[in-house]
Amino acid sequence: MKTREWDESKHPRDALGRFTDAGGAYRQNTSYREISYRSRLTQDEQFSRSVGAKWANYDIRMPDGTTAKFVEGAKLEHKEIIAGYGQRRKIDIINKLVTTYPETSSTPRFWAKLKGVSDIVYNGVVIRAEIHWYEHPKTGKVEFKYKEKRR
Repeated sequence: MKTREWDESKHPRDALGRFTDAGGAYRQNTSYREISYRSRLTQDEQFSRSVGAKWANYDIRMPDGTTAKFVEGAKLEHKEIIAGYGQRRKIDIINKLVTTYPETSSTPRFWAKLKGVSDIVYNGVVIRAEIHWYEHPKTGKVEFKYKEKRR
């Protein structure tokens, strides 16, 4: 597992040593609940070998408009939040997500756009692919999309 080195230049501080944002404004401490949610979002996941009540095999939208599925027993690895929750980059379609999933309208800030790598089955062929999706604690993972083939 690759570990990341701490880069002090990416974490500015004020004269008292408190973390600040790029503009110098003081950043409030993040609650344990939010740290826990962020860490759960980025943990690798093992997909169940049998599709049951606990795990559903999600549809993955392909560029040609067809759908693919995850390989049963595959891992969703190298998960990373790329927009939304905890990131400077905002989700472009946040209004669409909130209207499509009204149970999240009271907490739209918890939406996150993630990417990860997994094996998928497309036209009977297993492909290692980068997948993007949106996630919220109340709705789970939604709108999976194939981005590129990986080795």
